[in-house]
Amino acid sequence: MAKIIYKFTENEEELWGANEVRRQVFIIEQGIAEELVFEKSGDGDEINIVVKDQNSIIGTARVVFPADNTAKIERMAVLKNYRKKGLGKGIILFLNEEFKRRNVAHIILHAQYQAIDFYKACGFHESGPPFQEAGIKHVKMEMQY
Repeated sequence: MAKIIYKFTENEEELWGANEVRRQVFIIEQGIAEELVFEKSGDGDEINIVVKDQNSIIGTARVVFPADNTAKIERMAVLKNYRKKGLGKGIILFLNEEFKRRNVAHIILHAQYQAIDFYKACGFHESGPPFQEAGIKHVKMEMQY
């Protein structure tokens, strides 16, 4: 890997790249229906970030702000060949800086069950029972500042 860059999407090309990562991970790998992957959250303002390795987009996350001082991380994904290299943690650290800038004190997400330990290592805790989302077992997780 060359120099990895974490940044907010600035144009349609970067947003397209973020959506391509989501398509690869959620639709092709996990078999989630396209309409669920690309549905709009409807939970307030939205930002998207991308992770770039040179000019290639290799990871992404979407964040919505459903209430004052609250952020919800959605659609976080890293391409298969780039996993287990610290990029997911890098996404969380990048977002944490933005959350501090925006005075966000409460962060929530719906973690796929196999990712619970990853999110715990990033400072999240489970805050509800398991549930099904898009046919995959998830659990609500939260972090407070």
